[in-house]
Amino acid sequence: MADVWPAPMELQEFIAPCAYDRALYIRAIVLVAELGLFRRCLMKGLSIAL
Repeated sequence: MADVWPAPMELQEFIAPCAYDRALYIRAIVLVAELGLFRRCLMKGLSIAL
């Protein structure tokens, strides 16, 4: 993505951490969503079992 156009070094050093933070942010959201879904399925499974 970064080498589509020749960006100055300072700009690349600014863009890279932002993209990394965004990836971490998205991964955290997905993880929380998956945990919530898993817990919901677990509760549903427990209520069916009991």
